[in-house]
Amino acid sequence: YLRAPAAKLAQRVQALELGHGDIAHDHVDLTVEGMRKERGMLVHDHHAAGQRSQPLGQPFGHATMFVCQQEAWLTGRWARAVGDGSHRSSVARPDKVWHARVRPIHRCVYNVIHCSPEQDRRIAGQRLRGTVSSAVRAPNIGELFGGQSQNFSTITDPCSVKQLKNAPNQAVRTANCAALGIPAGWTATNSATIAGISGGNPDLKPEQGRTWTGGIVLTPEFLPGFGLTADYWNIKLTNAISAPSGTDIANHCVDSTTGINNVYCANALRGPDHELNFINSINQNISLLSTSGVDLGAYYSHAIGAGKLTFNLDVTKVIAFTEHPFQDDPTNTVQDNGTLGFPRWKGVLRTSYAMNHWLINWNMRYFSSMLRVSNESYASNPYQLTPIRAGAGFFNDVKAGYTFGKSGWQGYVGITNVFDRDPPVNIFGNTFGGGLYDAIGRAYYAGFNYNF
Repeated sequence: YLRAPAAKLAQRVQALELGHGDIAHDHVDLTVEGMRKERGMLVHDHHAAGQRSQPLGQPFGHATMFVCQQEAWLTGRWARAVGDGSHRSSVARPDKVWHARVRPIHRCVYNVIHCSPEQDRRIAGQRLRGTVSSAVRAPNIGELFGGQSQNFSTITDPCSVKQLKNAPNQAVRTANCAALGIPAGWTATNSATIAGISGGNPDLKPEQGRTWTGGIVLTPEFLPGFGLTADYWNIKLTNAISAPSGTDIANHCVDSTTGINNVYCANALRGPDHELNFINSINQNISLLSTSGVDLGAYYSHAIGAGKLTFNLDVTKVIAFTEHPFQDDPTNTVQDNGTLGFPRWKGVLRTSYAMNHWLINWNMRYFSSMLRVSNESYASNPYQLTPIRAGAGFFNDVKAGYTFGKSGWQGYVGITNVFDRDPPVNIFGNTFGGGLYDAIGRAYYAGFNYNF
């Protein structure tokens, strides 16, 4: 559907409205909003929608057994990056971006047999939803044009005869070293640091992302004001920008299963004596990141006394968060999920009560405990550090506000970290992952807002 021309796209998208009746009809609309420039992107918007009505319910006595209503909507966006052509960068080259949103809606109503229409018992309303999208991030100014500077690396030459056996695949490394012209049995003699440069790279390409989601929304009619949502999401980022170390460049040059025609060998230069003599460790499009998870949500509102009480719960379960430092080597991964800064579970419960001019909020925030070391390190030695986990976080905030009629003024007071919970030992606000905790402790605030 996503690659079809606009006319065919419209023909393939339907919204089905199913119920009682004797007439079935189809209707398809297509609107092309045209092209415009938006934040340096030429954007083409397409919208396609259709409708089909057809009877599904079959009479049985005085009642209908099962009636369903379905709708589907698809919107699309295609864009390409443009530049002014005044500098050499990937921003000046066209890079296509597309985004599509699919919203199939499915509602079913079950009518009890032998009941009159006035006695129908409606069980639940359902809505399916999903998105498929593509995105790019153009390199920033620093990544493109940051000044390059000289540096020096200490590298154990992977082609030295004693290092061949330390390769992930000794046969691959041996063959690649031979392809570089290094003779069998060669031993590196250079014990000095190896010169090189690091910094920006004007030939960087945009990072590319692919995202797809799918979920369901339940709004049961027997419980007014209540809703439940569940969504699966999957995100993959390719051509991520990173600057590999000198050792990584030298090793990946000769450990590549596709030979020596790769970006690493182009940046690991050797002299006539076969010794490494220059390492180019500038920014490169070499990494990959993938993550997936499930979002769960529930909300409920109900009149209590003279006001309205509302609950809103959002929970995220991260299934995987995987880094590939070298996207051409799928076996080299770093599993971040469950380590400091990457909790497997996190959730927020927002409770509010509104009455007349008053609004009171109580928010609770939770995230699960996290390892202080990498998952790989923990698997090899789970007793290397005490405590090896940073404890779970559970924080509460409260706020009360009063609106002064129609004057536009609102006064408020609040407390953060109501129960004055401390972060775990050796976790500070300026350390990676430490920002999830409250390093300040209980705090009070008050103020006024004015809405024009």
